[in-house]
Amino acid sequence: MPTKNAKPRKSKRVYRPHPLRARVEEFNKDALFVGWGNEFTYDGAILGTARRGQGPVVIVYSQRLLVEIGAQKFKDDGEHKTMEEARDASQEWHEFNTFTAWHGDNTPIFVDDWSNDG
Repeated sequence: MPTKNAKPRKSKRVYRPHPLRARVEEFNKDALFVGWGNEFTYDGAILGTARRGQGPVVIVYSQRLLVEIGAQKFKDDGEHKTMEEARDASQEWHEFNTFTAWHGDNTPIFVDDWSNDG
């Protein structure tokens, strides 16, 4: 039985690169992805690929799935006690650091898929 002062258990999840990652890199070696370095944590939020007009091929992410994956990561790392707290923190973090970021033509597209209401 864990003690009151036990440290949170670090996540042992294994993340693998999404197959579309290689496809996008084939057409756009400068494409940007969500994550740090070779981290594939957020590849589960990839919806597909797209172009902005005649621009390069970029990856397309689900905002909702990015927030859910981030919430699970925050929860697994012990940063938040409840999933609701983790989800709120993840949404705030992604809205400020991800969804509004612009790094030029290679920036991913983030689909606002929060609701299926008309």
